Amino acid sequence: MSSRRRKSTVILTAHAAQRYRERGGQGELTAGEVRRMLLGMLPAGAEVQNAAIEVPLGGGLVAVCVPELGGFWSVVTVEKAERKQKECSA
Repeated sequence: MSSRRRKSTVILTAHAAQRYRERGGQGELTAGEVRRMLLGMLPAGAEVQNAAIEVPLGGGLVAVCVPELGGFWSVVTVEKAERKQKECSA
């Protein structure tokens, strides 16, 4: 049972919390909040880019999460979500 818990642990770095505030995040970002969203995304086939998963936080922000060797996840930073533009075929 403890193995399962460790694998679903999310660590929020001080840098990520600071970036969340700087980029206009509302309230306080918690590891539990990111964990719930991340665990919902993983079985659905979350898209991995550069060994990281971007977890949407709302307000146009995403938490950049990376898996660690100890079996847990780290939120390394918070960024503005990239707006993917659809290409128009003329």
